Amino acid sequence: MVVLSMCSRRRCDAFLDDLYWKPRYLAVFPPPCVRHIITCTASYHTWQNMYRGRWQLRRRNRRIEGDACAMGLRLGAPLALYVPLDLTDPPAATPWRWPGLSRSVEVMQDDGSEDWAPSTTSGPRHGLVTVRSWARSRDVVVHDTRQLRYFVEESGSEEGPDRGEIDVSVWLSDVGDIAYIRVHTSDGVLHDPDRPEVGRRRIRVGSTVSDLLQAYGLGADDVSNLALDRFGPIFELRGVRGLRFGVAGEIEDEIPEKEELLDERLVSIHVKYARHGNEEWYWRSML
Repeated sequence: MVVLSMCSRRRCDAFLDDLYWKPRYLAVFPPPCVRHIITCTASYHTWQNMYRGRWQLRRRNRRIEGDACAMGLRLGAPLALYVPLDLTDPPAATPWRWPGLSRSVEVMQDDGSEDWAPSTTSGPRHGLVTVRSWARSRDVVVHDTRQLRYFVEESGSEEGPDRGEIDVSVWLSDVGDIAYIRVHTSDGVLHDPDRPEVGRRRIRVGSTVSDLLQAYGLGADDVSNLALDRFGPIFELRGVRGLRFGVAGEIEDEIPEKEELLDERLVSIHVKYARHGNEEWYWRSML
């Protein structure tokens, strides 16, 4: 009887997979916009697993986690890993908007060979980076590629594109690795493995500072290290490592009081190193 029930269940699931999950998957993730490779064994849940895998992949690509990653970019990874491309084609045909900054930056390229040291080449300061990732759901593996608009910031410079023109800003270390990430897009969602409530509240760019504090179970007194960057005030939260947060303002403005921030909305979320020795890296770079 149990065997017959399992057989009937599988036959029903086979029809449901084709009639429901396949159209749902293709409606949410149209094939022209999605590059995926499917490797699976005989299964009655192929389209259902693909759908769940794609959602898992989307959440992972938009994760913002302190001392780790943001929007698919990882701290410590070389910028060249994400194949930076210039936004203008050809670049020489478009005037450079920021005369105080060079148009290109040095990036390191490593072919993985033990016989040759990593080489230095130039890459665009303002352009697109490609984030590649994959996810597995049972017997289905889904691969995905997406692009982000980026800008490489210069220490001590106030020049650069408006936050609506880029998805992320990055600072590079002396060897071309990503040392600091500032997220401007509302696609990213804050993730804290030690505080599940933060992820459940879907804190992102556009959320209020009050919502941010509630997600962490903190109050206005826990706001610390108030400072200014070229987009406005930035601050940290007591006990939250590897993250900073920014609200709208002008560089000429004075640093606001803590209580004045509660109704403000986040315009940026910053991911930094939390390890000893890198804690003050960003503050020194802004001097």
